Formats: sequence, C-alpha cells, structure tokens
Amino acid sequence: MELIDIKHRNEEVPAFEPDLFIAASGYESRATCIPKYLNDPGKKNVVLAFSDHLKEPARAENDRYFREHGYQSLLVKPFGQPDFMSIFQGHDEDHIRVLIDITLMTRRWYDSFLNYLNGNDSFQKADVRISYCPAHFYKPVEYRRKVSLRQFTLNGSHSNHVKQHKKTALIMGLGNDKGVGKSVYDLVKPDHMLLLYADPAVHKSYVENIFINNHSIIKKVDIQNLVHYPLRDTAELYKTFLEMILPLREEYNVVIVPQGPKIFSLLAMVFHLNYPDVTVSYPEYKVKGASDKKSSADHISLDLEFAAD
Repeated sequence: MELIDIKHRNEEVPAFEPDLFIAASGYESRATCIPKYLNDPGKKNVVLAFSDHLKEPARAENDRYFREHGYQSLLVKPFGQPDFMSIFQGHDEDHIRVLIDITLMTRRWYDSFLNYLNGNDSFQKADVRISYCPAHFYKPVEYRRKVSLRQFTLNGSHSNHVKQHKKTALIMGLGNDKGVGKSVYDLVKPDHMLLLYADPAVHKSYVENIFINNHSIIKKVDIQNLVHYPLRDTAELYKTFLEMILPLREEYNVVIVPQGPKIFSLLAMVFHLNYPDVTVSYPEYKVKGASDKKSSADHISLDLEFAAD
C-alpha cells in the first residue's frame, strides 16, 4: 500500500469505529486520556507498554486500566520497534480501520507504524486515524548522554536520494529541552537552516521557554527563518512544510529534525512518505528522571488513507 490521502481534523472529528486500536502505557497520567474518552473503541485493543519505568505511580495505574479493560499488552523498549506484524495478525479482510494513540509513543514507535503500513501488501486499503492528547506545560528535563540522530526510513532501507554534491538545508522543530537543538545543529552542520516552533501552543510559558532554552541556536538564523505554527492546525503546518521545502529540494539535501509537539514529528514523517527525497532524522537521548505529564486539551487527530498500488 501507499499513502493516497490526508484528512486534517482541526475542528469536529467524525465518528471512527476501528477494527484495531493501539494505545501506549508509560509513566505519564495522560496515557489513558484517549482510551477513556473513546471508551476503548477497537474490536481489538492493543497497548504498547514501555519496558522501563515500571515502578512509577502513574505507570501502575495505567497498566491496571489497560489490564482491566482487556487490552493485549506488548512490552517494547523506548528505542525499540514494536512487532506490528503480530499486532495486525487475525484481520483477514482486505480493508482495515486502525486508530493509533501516539500520546505516549516514542518517535521510533510511530515511525515504525507508518513504515509498516507503507508498502504493506497484506491489505488492499487501510483507513488510519492518528490521535494524541497534548500535555500541560512542564519544566524541561536534563538529558544523560549526548544526542544521536536516527533516520526515518521507508521499508527498512535508508534513503538513497542524498546527493553528495548538494548543500544541506536543516528544517528543525524547536523543543523545550535545553541544549538538544544545539547538539543537532553540531551534528548536521547545515549550510542553510529554518527553525519552527509551536505558537499558539497549549501554554504561554512553553513558548517563552522555547526562546530561553534555544537561544544559542535561534541567534544563528535570520528572523525570517524563525517560523511559528499553530499547534492544533495540522493543515496549516503541512502547508508550511510544502512552502518551505519544495523550493529547497533542487539546491539542497533537505533534512527535517522534529522536536517539540508530536504533531510536528508526525507530519514530518507523513511528508516523507510523499517526498522520500527529504530526510527525516529524529533526535534520541535519555533523560535524568521521569516526568509525569498530564493531558491539557482535547485530542488532536489526523486521518490517513493507504491503498494498494
């Protein structure tokens, strides 16, 4: 299958009855936000459970909820890849409807989900809704080791579109964790850079901290290359990607590094499905302590349609 349509759900979200619902359990209280709101909607409900932080108070409560509501549970390492082949087993029809809640998922997990569907020949059609609950503002955490970059790939193969004679253009989302953006800049060493940040976001303090914690990287770009996007308007953010990236592709190898709200990471990966010559590399690092993030607003959703060639 390949991605054939994107439907942005910025206002009223129509009903969606999934054959398969995939959630995640970790140490944040918002893990059960969407499962509770939608009343565990799948004919089959699966939860991907982090293999670490098993003793955190919110984690125990989350695991109890999923256990009592009959979810099939799979332990997954934070930087591991879930076994989506086994998760999708048992659905014998050509058409499948999937709802995936990425609220607590790592980028690697929903990267793997999109990668699994793209090129999959088990189905003729897949209707997919991807949702998540934004978090309340939280104080930034410190990371325990240097930042590395993991490249998003299609069908398990790294992109072969990188041209050695071209310069590199970096399009980076700004997150709240101090120093990560600078580390990414030092790794990529771009010839041209654009920085994006969420504004309006869930909380004004989040935007203020973006500027404080990314001061060293922000001062490296011209003001016109510092661009804000509305957190809840997925159509506007995708349009921003198009307007920024398409003019750059002839002259540059374009690299997107998503940080900040999950919607930026998700849309960067979706953009890559349509434009595989654009590289998406997401930062990976470990933090010094667990931080419980509680849900702050109604969930954000994006609908994708995959179909056989």
